[in-house]
Amino acid sequence: IMGFYEKYRTIGLAFEISEKLKTNPNDLHSIISSYKKTSSGKVDLMNIVTSIKTAIEQQEEKIKNKKSFVTVPDWERLSERIGGFNPGRIYLLTAETGMGKTTFAINFALGAIKSMSVLYFNMEMIPEDIATRVLQIGSNLSSREWHLGQYVNRLHEISFFIDSLDKQNTFEMTDGRAIALENITSKIISFREENENMIVIIDYDQKIRSINNGEEWQVLQRAVEDLEEVAKLCKCPIVILAQGREAASKSGIAGDPKASARTKQSASAVIRLHKENDAYFIKKKKNRFGPRE
Repeated sequence: IMGFYEKYRTIGLAFEISEKLKTNPNDLHSIISSYKKTSSGKVDLMNIVTSIKTAIEQQEEKIKNKKSFVTVPDWERLSERIGGFNPGRIYLLTAETGMGKTTFAINFALGAIKSMSVLYFNMEMIPEDIATRVLQIGSNLSSREWHLGQYVNRLHEISFFIDSLDKQNTFEMTDGRAIALENITSKIISFREENENMIVIIDYDQKIRSINNGEEWQVLQRAVEDLEEVAKLCKCPIVILAQGREAASKSGIAGDPKASARTKQSASAVIRLHKENDAYFIKKKKNRFGPRE
């Protein structure tokens, strides 16, 4: 409703004006004047002094509830560098194909559930593969140990990990299929009703389906803009994974979201995962609230 309101309100007003002009063409100036008055009356103005006082009160409340600067366990340094994974904000994680976005996201989620619930939109891998990846990471199992059945020698560690996971906050994921934007937003809202303290991870941007028309970059830009509104509404951070651009071009620089560089506009931080000389690095591409260096 929020996402489509402005669009259809504008179309509706244009239709209404055109109908009035058809029946009363000589009243052009009065019809336009009436529209301008009605339109300007819907714009809320706020006194800056009052706004500052409100901001201070809200900040005090955030500090009290430990939401002024949200640190994700095991990811304290990254949290510090981007000004915290705070409610109401969008974060983009970009990486080239095969760089390990999903592995990063799972590691991040396993840290996050130590202090908050996690809603993971898995739109690429079957549930068994995600569950296996979680188990391997959490129990420090190698892929070889898993495939050869050697994990039976590590049942104590596996049991300990599963037990500790079960005692932490909720970690729920979807079944690997692409999901419509409308279903993603509704699921976030319903999950928020049961989990006041939460974080959302969307893996990944090009798997989001939408009824919006246009080229892919336009559809994704609008999708991220809508998700930003949901983040504000539900007062939760949303981390969106995206394929990263491997090299600079006319449409973007290296590390930008490949499908739509304009999605950066809605993000509080853009983080690039990349590899140099067999070492992995996390680089800030945009940092609206963190340190400027």
